[in-house]
Amino acid sequence: MPPQHERHLVEVYIHELGKQKMRENARRFRYNQLLSRFNQFREMWGRKMRELRRVRSIFAAARPPSTNRHRRLPRPAQQPRA
Repeated sequence: MPPQHERHLVEVYIHELGKQKMRENARRFRYNQLLSRFNQFREMWGRKMRELRRVRSIFAAARPPSTNRHRRLPRPAQQPRA
């Protein structure tokens, strides 16, 4: 399961950093580097997740249908209460 909550927290934090006034060039440069790197990872993550979904759908389509897939298992016999 993808870490959606943590990703959202990082996005919010980066957005909050971007709203701050940065007068120092070094600080602005480091923020832009961070933002660029985050966007690269976000795009890569999106590509990987799309590829994973595609592969899963291919394997799901190739799997033969099972007749026992939705069959209910018999319940165990209940012991009479004393």
